[in-house]
Amino acid sequence: MKIRRAAFAAMALIVAAWSCTKLPSDPGTPFSIAFRRAPSPSVVLGDVMRDSTGQPARLQAFAFNLRGDTIRDFPVTYFLVAKDSQPGKLEDGLITAFSDTAYIDDTLRVVAVAGGVQSTPLRIVVTLKPDALVLVGTDTVRFLLPAADTLPLSASMSVRLRHTPIAPESAQDTVVSAYEVRYRVVGSSSGIADSSYVTIADGSRRFAPIDTTDANGGASRQLRVRRTKYPYPYDTITPGTSAVDTIHVDATASYMGTAVAGSPVRFKVLVTLAKPPTS
Repeated sequence: MKIRRAAFAAMALIVAAWSCTKLPSDPGTPFSIAFRRAPSPSVVLGDVMRDSTGQPARLQAFAFNLRGDTIRDFPVTYFLVAKDSQPGKLEDGLITAFSDTAYIDDTLRVVAVAGGVQSTPLRIVVTLKPDALVLVGTDTVRFLLPAADTLPLSASMSVRLRHTPIAPESAQDTVVSAYEVRYRVVGSSSGIADSSYVTIADGSRRFAPIDTTDANGGASRQLRVRRTKYPYPYDTITPGTSAVDTIHVDATASYMGTAVAGSPVRFKVLVTLAKPPTS
């Protein structure tokens, strides 16, 4: 469980804090606390935090006892880490960003407290409303599968998330940072698109269908393909010839449950087999 791993990651520090006192052996007493994955890495200016469906969503944190077991229904309180000027407010775990444009790209740092135990801070960015998802570069990616069964990655499939201001804001478009863009395989000419053959991945080859836009509003993902799961018999294909499978991938961003204009951006990945090395 990711929450439990996050709690144990900070355990060394907590043990140090408890070193001069008796460790809490009572299974109902918190020893550590960790946030569940935030509903979103950001909150839109003048809005509340929302989840992937567009619904208002509160932060959640869970307390753990010394054995690492979740203490069910233990009360958790949330606080903003003090700073001179807060870009938003926090009420019972629900973040609201103020509407002043001076707070764009500012951050809120939230801690959760249970039974006197405090979590590590969670960072939430104040961002602009996403209005358009646009293609960066080409929507056609050529992917040459190597002869050996490695886990090759395609070239990047890149998009940019933009904000289109209206009066009284500046008339110039700008970008939306710290916002989630979701990628998914929607089909292939071979009719096979299951995860044993092809997956959305990050640069470390990990399954990662969601990317968070960077400071330039950019997001990108790659395809990871397993050659041994290639859907065509090798003896029916001449390596190095034209594409023998075409995989379609959609990139989508949404706000308040509605797809942002330009979504989905569709990519076409043309897969070709490499020629085997000559002896």
